[in-house]
Amino acid sequence: MTAEAIAEYLSRLLGRPVAAGDTVNLSSAQRGRFVAWLEEAGVAVAAAAVPHALQVAEFARAHGAAAANTAPEARPSGEHAAAAGAATSHPDRVGIDLQLVAELVDAPAERDPKASAELCRIFSMRELSYATARGTVADTLAGIFAAKEALCKADPSLRACDPRSIEVLPDEHGAPQFPGYSLSISHSGGFAVAVAVANRVPAEARLEPVRSELPVARAGASGGAGGAADEPGRPASGGTLLRIASVALVAGLVGALIGHYWAP
Repeated sequence: MTAEAIAEYLSRLLGRPVAAGDTVNLSSAQRGRFVAWLEEAGVAVAAAAVPHALQVAEFARAHGAAAANTAPEARPSGEHAAAAGAATSHPDRVGIDLQLVAELVDAPAERDPKASAELCRIFSMRELSYATARGTVADTLAGIFAAKEALCKADPSLRACDPRSIEVLPDEHGAPQFPGYSLSISHSGGFAVAVAVANRVPAEARLEPVRSELPVARAGASGGAGGAADEPGRPASGGTLLRIASVALVAGLVGALIGHYWAP
């Protein structure tokens, strides 16, 4: 892959002349299309290896020497990405991404997205079909791409996956979904924005470490009004924790009242 060939492609991508000695700034969408074009040309380059400030000649020297004889490296796909997202999602992880729609989908691709080799390396066939069926191809794909980027920011391990396998599709209510995350996509003024928030661990699961440190309830202890006693040898239940907290709160309030009214 020569610097001249890269400059020629970038000129088409950016809509302005780019020379082999230039440095160009690429958005996430433009970088995604550039990586897809490289893969189509047989150049194995991970998206993370393409800087946003791309020096054309230097990039060509670093990645062009063995390009002709190098097959793209296989990346996790399909269920691997979904499993990775569900398994590694952490409660407090958040990703957000903003995309200019026109930078991702040009006019020819908007008319027939499945005919675009670049888009077919970024989106799955189901994503392309969904965008086509909605009739708002450019906006829909830009929103999906923003969601993919937001997911990768929330979980950097997804960067190793084929972008087509980070598949964002609507649920039965039309909301975007990806295992292990809650997603939101919006559009305004030619932009698409997406937020990915890792789903929180259920409350019962979060109580487990606390339970293991509590003293074991004695056999035959009363479970309180209408409650069942905890079994011998088992940690206190969630109901027991609530009762303990309630008793402590009441005791504290009573003590404060006594101290206030009966103080000498």
